[in-house]
Amino acid sequence: VREVLHIWRPSPMIRANRWETALNLPDNVKIYYKYEGGSPSGSHKTNTAVAQIYYNKEAGTSKVTTETGAGQWGSALAWSGAQFDLPVEVYQVKVSYE
Repeated sequence: VREVLHIWRPSPMIRANRWETALNLPDNVKIYYKYEGGSPSGSHKTNTAVAQIYYNKEAGTSKVTTETGAGQWGSALAWSGAQFDLPVEVYQVKVSYE
């Protein structure tokens, strides 16, 4: 699991200079945010998907099935499944494409 997570971890911390300026903060106050765009699925969801796939593979699960709304969870689980050679079937919820 650590080897797979290391592909995009640790996530970089980025200073929000323009936000600090817009809020008119004193010089000693800094704002940072964690950038998750480096994740293969483009979201933080891969962080838990990797472990879920790993433990399902260890338990002998032959396939994982899930649903996704915007696609982030489905993408994260599918990518993670590919890393551990565990098939993943993803269903898109109907409201997402109507």
